[in-house]
Amino acid sequence: EVYKSGMPAYYGGRLSSIIDVTQKEGNLKKYEFDGSVGLLFSKFTLQGPIKKDKCSFILSGRGTYVDLLIQPFLSKKHQLKGVKFYFYDLNAKFNIIINDKHRLYFGAYYGRDRYGYKSKSGATQINFIWANAMASARWNYIISPRLFLNTSFTFSHYDFSTAMAMDVYQFKLMSTVEECALKSELTYLPNPKHNLRFGVHYIFHLMRPNEYDVKAGEQTNLSLPVSAPYYAHELGIYASDEWDIAKWLKVNVGLRYSHFEHVGAFTRYIIDDRDMIVDSIVYKPGEIIKQYNRVEPRLNMRFQVAKYTSIKASATLNYQYLHQIPMPTISLPVDVWMPSTELLKPQTCMQLSLGVYQNFYKNMFEAYIDGYYKKMYNLAEYKDGLSFSALMMNPDQMYTYGDGYSTGVEFFFRKSKGRFTGFVGYTLSYTKRSFAELNNGEPFYAKYDRRHDVSINLSYEILRNKLTASLIWVYATGNAMTVPLGFYLFNGSMVQEYSKR
Repeated sequence: EVYKSGMPAYYGGRLSSIIDVTQKEGNLKKYEFDGSVGLLFSKFTLQGPIKKDKCSFILSGRGTYVDLLIQPFLSKKHQLKGVKFYFYDLNAKFNIIINDKHRLYFGAYYGRDRYGYKSKSGATQINFIWANAMASARWNYIISPRLFLNTSFTFSHYDFSTAMAMDVYQFKLMSTVEECALKSELTYLPNPKHNLRFGVHYIFHLMRPNEYDVKAGEQTNLSLPVSAPYYAHELGIYASDEWDIAKWLKVNVGLRYSHFEHVGAFTRYIIDDRDMIVDSIVYKPGEIIKQYNRVEPRLNMRFQVAKYTSIKASATLNYQYLHQIPMPTISLPVDVWMPSTELLKPQTCMQLSLGVYQNFYKNMFEAYIDGYYKKMYNLAEYKDGLSFSALMMNPDQMYTYGDGYSTGVEFFFRKSKGRFTGFVGYTLSYTKRSFAELNNGEPFYAKYDRRHDVSINLSYEILRNKLTASLIWVYATGNAMTVPLGFYLFNGSMVQEYSKR
């Protein structure tokens, strides 16, 4: 499920979109295997009962090998010669039926992506690696036909690394995020048209935003400080009411209370106006350094103005305590994650959306036009003109803070019945930021500003249930970036000179 606006209260810690992914459950009756082998990637799924009607499993995986297939066909001078690109992921889930009221689920996921480039001479090499791991356990308790309790524990690990080498110089940046979470939610259904949800969600964060490894030749290893981990607790308590009040009116109203605290062990460096460290404050393990308390109201409404026509409107206030810090002067994926601290305030977003939805010919066709506006506060970006000494600071002392907005409109048309199906979507959007210390205080387009986004997905069933032809075409505006105009020497150091962003 994708929530692009009107996020319900049972989702938190995000400013805008949510993609809710639920793993399939294994077949309790019989064993099944299916898979496919393609030019770009292959995949498989194996599922079946461990004990019939009581316990089942499902195991699936996929991987690509496109780089291995194309390399033999490329000339030595081709720009893609030496490129490495692959991904793979594995999913597993176990489903145990204890009795009519109790069920247990255990799930796991691991995925890894890599992109690498090596120049023809071998002097320049770049490698990007992303990896995600997740494990979960969930207990489902049917208290009564109208009352359900779901309690889950999850562990997740994300790590990202960038390794670059040019001649004798080598640079590596690593960033990791680990989370342990416990969530319990009570769902009450007074009637089929009314759904009440109450829950509590706790997360422990352990983050290492950036660790560096720099070498200059075989004998020289530059000594850089090891990035101390950040520890934080996040708590969310929510209530959500989804109600078909009348045939023409459906509402989803909710309220979420969120609490976040940055805790020790941690060392806060005190810097002067020249960005030199002059003192430090040491916090003990578990000691509260900074805490935030926020209330987040959510409202989503649908008005049925005709049999096949509806209007949807939403207004939400969201807080996000984890920051993704972009590097606008480079169009490579080297952004890092940081928790909120005493300097790095929680991001805030007020979002409004309004859309008109129309179905045609007994729901064979559907179309909508949906517009949105988001105002965001407490955004963070790197300061301009950081020197090598900045690596000695706390990471949040390298940032400057500002606000931003995002607005756009989406057009969508889908045919969902018949032998010929598919959809066409187009989004026009603008995203700007304003920082007093950047770009002379003038607003500028964010790194992820994406003006145009087009998606076309068409399928035709040539032989029913046997042969289908499909066509997919995607176009999107690229990332915005600012390149240096030149360089100059200052006190023996090379400084980059940039234009406006």
